[in-house]
Amino acid sequence: MTKVVLLMKRKPGLSLEAFRDYYERNHAPLAKRLLGAFMLDYRRNYRSGGISTENTDAPDGEDFDVITEIWYKDKASMEAMWAHARKPEIAAQIDADGAKFMDPAMRFYVVEECS
Repeated sequence: MTKVVLLMKRKPGLSLEAFRDYYERNHAPLAKRLLGAFMLDYRRNYRSGGISTENTDAPDGEDFDVITEIWYKDKASMEAMWAHARKPEIAAQIDADGAKFMDPAMRFYVVEECS
């Protein structure tokens, strides 16, 4: 199974609770509406504390607030989703909404799950 794993953080000045609320009530439904046909699953794993890093630019000294997993049937499905997401009318909606609550710095990984 192919997955995209994103480590994202909230905009400075936004509480973790407000970040999570906005992501769950606004951004996740938008992503599902625009891109859900390509996804097998879309999971958000929120930080619950206890993680220390040396990245002092992040809110509360943490380097991420959520690990998002997007699951795909295969690499071709993932590539089709990215092609769709790059369409100007789709990208504009996702980017504008993300700018409301996410720090633009994020880590992005394509991974293969093994069990």
